[in-house]
Amino acid sequence: MLTTFTGLLDKLIVYNDYNRVLLFSGEDGFDFYDDRQKQFSQTCRLLQIENKTDIDINEVAISTKTSLRNMNTDALWTYNTNNCTSLLRGRESIFIRVADQTQFEKILSMNADKIPSTLNFECRIEYSTLADQRITYTYEIEICNDRRIEVKKDGIEGVTDLSQKVVVVPTTFRNLQDSISGIDRSAYSWEKMGQASMRGFMSQYSSQLTEQNHTLSNQADADITS
Repeated sequence: MLTTFTGLLDKLIVYNDYNRVLLFSGEDGFDFYDDRQKQFSQTCRLLQIENKTDIDINEVAISTKTSLRNMNTDALWTYNTNNCTSLLRGRESIFIRVADQTQFEKILSMNADKIPSTLNFECRIEYSTLADQRITYTYEIEICNDRRIEVKKDGIEGVTDLSQKVVVVPTTFRNLQDSISGIDRSAYSWEKMGQASMRGFMSQYSSQLTEQNHTLSNQADADITS
């Protein structure tokens, strides 16, 4: 998912989604989100981990490793995260940045200079189920030149029967619902719908105006020829 954080918040408001949406980070902290200007302006490629069932999962541990390589110089930038949460309820989601700010800026720079790059992203998710089983899920992709995405792995890697409860230490996160808790969702949605309708009207009007100008230009050329 390629989006801004404000776009992500817009989606939660307009879709009237009240489920918890957790944002995790690495050692660089949450400045990319807590700074309102960065939150508004920065476009991020995000990984969404969603519990699509109505059943809670427990002791969730997520580790990621991102490697960005400059294919001309072989320069390498890495970003790792390790996060845990004791509970992910049904229909709740977790978001993790695929790249940190340094990698994000390097990607933009290499794109602008037409330098080939390769980004490898690995994600390992472990969680416990109500059936006393520990599930390990792996997801791995390769992105070439910030365009072509190839999925290397995407599926369950292992299932282990548990003899005792797994203990995890929850890490710091941001619940995106907290950022929009004071917003009137209905009024906000109506405003967005109005803006979308106006953009549609202006686009249609612009198209009609262009067509009219083209017709008048053709008529003028015909009159001159006559």
